[in-house]
Amino acid sequence: MPRRRALKPRITFNCLRYTTGQQLPYISRQDELFKNDNEVRILTLINGEVDYKSQSVQLPSAPILLQNQEKSGYTVQLKPTIAMPVFGFNLTHPDEATREVFGNVDFRRAMSVAIDRNTLNEVVYFGQGEARAYFGFSPTPAFVDPALTKLHTEFDPEAAKAALEALGMVDDINAFQQAVPGSDATGEIGARLAKTTAENLVFIGTVQAPNPIVVRNGLKNVPEFQTWSYEYYRTYPYRGTQWFLAADN
Repeated sequence: MPRRRALKPRITFNCLRYTTGQQLPYISRQDELFKNDNEVRILTLINGEVDYKSQSVQLPSAPILLQNQEKSGYTVQLKPTIAMPVFGFNLTHPDEATREVFGNVDFRRAMSVAIDRNTLNEVVYFGQGEARAYFGFSPTPAFVDPALTKLHTEFDPEAAKAALEALGMVDDINAFQQAVPGSDATGEIGARLAKTTAENLVFIGTVQAPNPIVVRNGLKNVPEFQTWSYEYYRTYPYRGTQWFLAADN
């Protein structure tokens, strides 16, 4: 994470010459300071101490970043992501009975329509996301049927319950809800629910939402990004080597 105070004295300026005779100073060296704690990272951003940041900055931090951008001299770009959170089930589970359930597509369809993606979008992503199915491509290429993007994403808990009952399953969730809070029964059922959730992972799409990119206004020749692309995709093909700092920086 480049910092203005630490970075500026160590920058070496070179010139990129065009046929018109113009010269553009670009940054040939970048020093990064890593801040692993998210609160410290966000505080550093809103203090205007960062020239550019995308990696490890997610949508929940957008409100405070937007609130301080004018005062601290940076610009926030909210761009669609390429990836999205997903979850799934272990189709090769060592327990044969569990593997049979997870391998049944009717079970997985029931699990998909049991997700209230609209509420998830409003609560977690400020309504900026879009309910999506997972089909292996992002962005969506022209050869993909657009209907696949919404396949089994409708919220239908009754259909999910009926499908699970048809498979011979009972609502353990109901038993958990009816148990006395703090009782041994709650702890035992909750422990099993947590263990099953953690251990049994095939992908089911949830919500795809934008994430923020922070660019300090003194950093020049930075184009408008089209996507917030992965944690380690970095800036290419946006040519970070051709950015430069303003003369009054």
